Amino acid sequence: MSRYDDRRDDRRDDRRDDRRDDRRDDRRDDRGGREERPKGPPNTDGMHSIKIDNLAYETSKNFLEREFNEFGDIGDIYLPKHRDTGKSRGFAFVRFYNKRDAETAMDKMDGARIDGREIRISVPSERRAPPPGGFGGGRRSRSHSRSRSRSPRRR
Repeated sequence: MSRYDDRRDDRRDDRRDDRRDDRRDDRRDDRGGREERPKGPPNTDGMHSIKIDNLAYETSKNFLEREFNEFGDIGDIYLPKHRDTGKSRGFAFVRFYNKRDAETAMDKMDGARIDGREIRISVPSERRAPPPGGFGGGRRSRSHSRSRSRSPRRR
């Protein structure tokens, strides 16, 4: 057994604790009902984001907060989940209140190993504007629509 095996076991325990903490977030209010949570993303105006790539799928928000909190006050951590499976997509955004804190975190953590993987940190590109007419789901014009019938077209 190497000296690193104990650390691995500690990290596994930390991840289990993080998952338990994530489940506890569904707390009830004093009247027995669910607490109201704000809908939608937090107001990130004035925050400075860094994007973390190549994360292990088991990495949690709480774990990232512990790793990056030493660089300054964190305003938000966004860990996107896969729509169908609910599992992490392998990247995250950490938003700092101070630009210098974000830059320090980028410099110190780029190439670091988290959960056995070498992470890459970058400044995220600006968010793309939605395409005109919204995101998909629109109706096709009559000339391009597909017929539902399997029988040949009438003329």
